[in-house]
Amino acid sequence: YKFLDSTEKKKRFLKWNSSFELCQIHAFNLPIAILNTVVSVDRSLLFSYHDLWFSLMWMTGYGIFYITILDRFGVHLYPIFSPRSHIAAISTCLTFGLIVAIRSCWNFALASDFLR
Repeated sequence: YKFLDSTEKKKRFLKWNSSFELCQIHAFNLPIAILNTVVSVDRSLLFSYHDLWFSLMWMTGYGIFYITILDRFGVHLYPIFSPRSHIAAISTCLTFGLIVAIRSCWNFALASDFLR
């Protein structure tokens, strides 16, 4: 946002960033995924290290696709992950850590009586 050169571009970015469709996707996907996991998953089936490995590899593969293809064509869906961003390394490491933490939290919640 701070690198946009005109006020018109900043207004368009803010309008797109706060659009109903974008907010709806990001606001409702997480609760729906949580509800799906709580209702439909067998409690004895926990996430394994294979699940962690696949999710981290999927994130890495998509990150490579984003940086090598989308970013070069000017499709900036995630500006904080752009190699030109000052916080790209920090945000990538935090995302990896978040995936590991979410796996651990879900295993705790599914293994205990926390969600029953």
